[in-house]
Amino acid sequence: MKPKILIVTAFFPPQNSIASLRSYSWAKYWSQSGYNVTVLTTPKTLHYANINIPKADYQVLEIPIPFF
Repeated sequence: MKPKILIVTAFFPPQNSIASLRSYSWAKYWSQSGYNVTVLTTPKTLHYANINIPKADYQVLEIPIPFF
């Protein structure tokens, strides 16, 4: 059984920022190192729809955040 890692972040590709690239790098390298990685993030806007993200062995769950 693989060890599990949960990354909780509002910043994840296809959003183009240093914070999203950092989260992506963690997910990519931990999954390549044999961990079962799940990323919990917010949905991205259509504005980011055309940005290609290399596929890797991790799961991304997008959870909507209600605005107050």
